[in-house]
Amino acid sequence: MLGPYVFTVVSGCLAGAAVHPLARREAARCMQDSRAEPVLPGPPATGARGDTGSGGGTGSGGGTGSRRPESWSLGLCVAALGATAAATGYHWHVLALLWAAAFAVPLALVDVAEHRLPRRLTYPSAAGTLLLLTAARLAGDRTGSPLHALYGAAGLGAVFWLMALALPFGLGDAALGLTVGAVLGWYGFAAVFEGVLLGFLLAALFGVGKLVARRARRRDELPFGPFLLLGTLLAVALTH
Repeated sequence: MLGPYVFTVVSGCLAGAAVHPLARREAARCMQDSRAEPVLPGPPATGARGDTGSGGGTGSGGGTGSRRPESWSLGLCVAALGATAAATGYHWHVLALLWAAAFAVPLALVDVAEHRLPRRLTYPSAAGTLLLLTAARLAGDRTGSPLHALYGAAGLGAVFWLMALALPFGLGDAALGLTVGAVLGWYGFAAVFEGVLLGFLLAALFGVGKLVARRARRRDELPFGPFLLLGTLLAVALTH
């Protein structure tokens, strides 16, 4: 029915507008916290910074971008939560995906500006998503499984963590993989594969485009978080 679907999309857009002040404030706070971190003596780090960074390559590393959230963050919040609601539809688990989308906005802003994904955002995002998916199942939502969501979060987080140890891939991306694995795992393991594949493809296309346009060099790093989040959203839409 069109009525409940329109209600869901409009509610998602309104939720985006409502959470915008908090999302912008959290992004600014994370950027301010990173600027206040003491610089230790020794050679510069080339990988992820502790478990808050996102590594090199397609991941994120030490950033040189702006220290303030972008002025268009309101539009980003409305678009992100509205698109999430549109992709999910009129189901109880839309609340879990809106929760994840609300965290995705400040995470994307920080990753673009500083090439890192703060754990103060990635861990609450994953925990809240899993709890809300479980609540959705208890409320009668049979579109997915919270147990599969848990498996997806643990599996993707572990794979990304191993990649961070062996490849120029960030631990922050591994932490983000918990939320991505939970969201896509709800629909099944095929959805997890599709979302991650789309994320890597989008990052690769963007990187090639920048190289062709001579706006980047081969050794430049890309913030992988936004592409992984966009790939997740596309996979959710394709699943429905």
